[in-house]
Amino acid sequence: MRGADSGHIADEVIERYSMGKVPDVEAASLEEHILVCEQCQDRLEEVDRFIVALREARLHRLPEPTSRWQAWKDRLSVGWKLALAPGFAAAALLVMLVSPGPYDRQTVDLSTVRGGDAALVTALAGRPLRVNLDLSGIEPLGRYRVEIVDAGGRRQWSSTTSGQGEKLLVETDLSPHRGQYWVRVYQPEPGETLLREFALRVE
Repeated sequence: MRGADSGHIADEVIERYSMGKVPDVEAASLEEHILVCEQCQDRLEEVDRFIVALREARLHRLPEPTSRWQAWKDRLSVGWKLALAPGFAAAALLVMLVSPGPYDRQTVDLSTVRGGDAALVTALAGRPLRVNLDLSGIEPLGRYRVEIVDAGGRRQWSSTTSGQGEKLLVETDLSPHRGQYWVRVYQPEPGETLLREFALRVE
């Protein structure tokens, strides 16, 4: 539940809590920590805002008026400030829908932040992907192998492609279901070396 180094709640747990996917017993423990931890309050507010904005863009309607966290705060009548945690990795998320049609490819930009760590990006389920990969800091190779695996490590899609510069654009026929995926870039030969891995959440 807590981050390994900071003692604060881990980002993925905050995301699950904001989406209402945390069991009530675990939620009670999280709320006790958040009640006294301003940093985790701020991070949760940032995740709440991002998820509401994502739903608004996806469904083309007004954002939902409240989250589980907001409702809990209202019941307690606690007037905590709303602030964005600087440097929060979710602020680097980029989701770009190129067409409203359900079968058109959606473009997702997978980039790195904080000295090479991968930022978590969210895409929509059931639509093929056009993936723009950030290869900055990697010596150009000309050819790369790119694969997408699910949370269990099962390969869902793979291709060898050419590219130059710091960006690599690949188009897939994969229309992923909801869940966690990993996009991996390899140097195909000699042997096979993993160069970079990106997190991709599909909702």
